[in-house]
Amino acid sequence: MSRYAAPVCISIKRIPPIDVDINQISKDLSTLSAQTCRSYSDYYSSSLPSYIGEKVEFYVEISNASNSTIRILKIEASISSETGRCPLDEVGTSSKYLSIAPSTSISLRFVKLLCEIGEQTVHISLTYNNSLTDFVVSEEYRFQSLKPFDIAFSRTQLSHNRFVVNSTITNRLATDMLLTNVAFGVASSRVKQIHTSFDSAVSVHRDGKYMHFCILEVDPEILQKGAVLGSLAIHFIAKGHKEIGLTSTKVTIPVDFDVTLQLRAFPEPKFKDTTRSIKSSPC
Repeated sequence: MSRYAAPVCISIKRIPPIDVDINQISKDLSTLSAQTCRSYSDYYSSSLPSYIGEKVEFYVEISNASNSTIRILKIEASISSETGRCPLDEVGTSSKYLSIAPSTSISLRFVKLLCEIGEQTVHISLTYNNSLTDFVVSEEYRFQSLKPFDIAFSRTQLSHNRFVVNSTITNRLATDMLLTNVAFGVASSRVKQIHTSFDSAVSVHRDGKYMHFCILEVDPEILQKGAVLGSLAIHFIAKGHKEIGLTSTKVTIPVDFDVTLQLRAFPEPKFKDTTRSIKSSPC
């Protein structure tokens, strides 16, 4: 299989979320012409961050600048971070065995839930045939996945088997954050939530804090050091983004005061039941 600078190229961009204000984008770009998907993604790639817990779409364009039709044999699409690599999910029709005529291009879309914080690398590798032999061409695209907020816990014992778990959520976005749901998911039937302070959506300003607390009743048999109480699920909406859901790591007994815990993404941001156990989903 040959590897050289073939006249086939790949471009990769992020696609803006569905609720981006397209009129505002047009105003910002000082243009009156209709926006295409490509111009949306140009704006999004350069101006809006992505967050852990967000499902991000990628726009991949494959251009054939040769004088002959090429046939796609295989496309490998993945995203990687410091902790590893996982495949992207293709949206729509399979890209295998598509043909691209001379001087034309095709576009594909891929999607992935961001499971890590830090630099993310999207890698696209294309194997194609030009009726003579097979070739391989690849492209990479890098961007940052940010942590939208910090979260710290403390625990106060009310009685021999009742605890108050206090949570402090600090907005680290450049804009306001709307908290749509904050819910503590108990680890087992031996932990029961009897009160929560969250009852409606709350707007938190940049660098602002939201204080949440819940009262838990714990089976005395599991009150040993290190017992797991549960995890906190936080759902929020940021400007230009759809609802994002995150869950904290497990809260244990005892909880050290003001310890910031790692956030993990989970795929279905519809958690409303405060008595369910919350489990994080791997990439």
